[in-house]
Amino acid sequence: MRRHGACALFCTVAGLAAAQPLTPLPPRLGFLRLDAKARVEAAYTLARESPYLYLTLEGVQESGDKKTPFSTHLSWAEQTDDAGRRTPKLEMVEWQGGEQLTRVVGDGETLWSYDVRRNQYRAVKYAGQTDLGLLLRSLGRVARGQSVHAVRLLREIYERPEAAYQPWVAGAKEAPVLEELSLRIGEPVRRELRFRFDWDGRHERLSAMRFFDEEQIGGIPRRVEWEMRIFASNFIPAASNFIFVPPERGGGGGR
Repeated sequence: MRRHGACALFCTVAGLAAAQPLTPLPPRLGFLRLDAKARVEAAYTLARESPYLYLTLEGVQESGDKKTPFSTHLSWAEQTDDAGRRTPKLEMVEWQGGEQLTRVVGDGETLWSYDVRRNQYRAVKYAGQTDLGLLLRSLGRVARGQSVHAVRLLREIYERPEAAYQPWVAGAKEAPVLEELSLRIGEPVRRELRFRFDWDGRHERLSAMRFFDEEQIGGIPRRVEWEMRIFASNFIPAASNFIFVPPERGGGGGR
């Protein structure tokens, strides 16, 4: 009788399990199972579907008692002409300590790099090139300070035929949560980069990156902190027109 009762109980539990399948995990939880490369590349790939990308990087660099704010605005556009050819355009403006340093414009034909303080510019033709890497590497060479991070993001999203993430913080510990992916070094943490994701019901969209780094240089404490916000859209950012008019007085070169 005991064996019969135990079997009846087991069969009943097994039957209930079969009748009530496990509830699937919410779709977004699946992204938590991905490593940093797979999770970020999925968001990169989604950003590539929009014809326009707008990045704003704002931060502060501290060295001892001195604090220097900086900011960079970077716009990217890919427009298609009547022949079906993609024409990349870009515009980047850099500020430091409240002063504009540069304005860089890719108007579809030429990459213009204008030094505001010196009133000088350089120009490099890129029209007809099929390798976006040439344009983006040229942009990287004229970027200053922390602007290189905005350019790096652009390169990882667009430079290759497919989005390609590379580790931003070598040797970092990954700490994924539902809305963010954190890459950390040190205990307590002395360097951290966080990727922030928005959820649209089906996909994660990369909406921001936050970074800080603390170190001692010659006994002087140094800290860099910035936030980069990412906007992918179907509309040209209002702050950009992708047009450069050379100043009346300036030095040209590289054409």
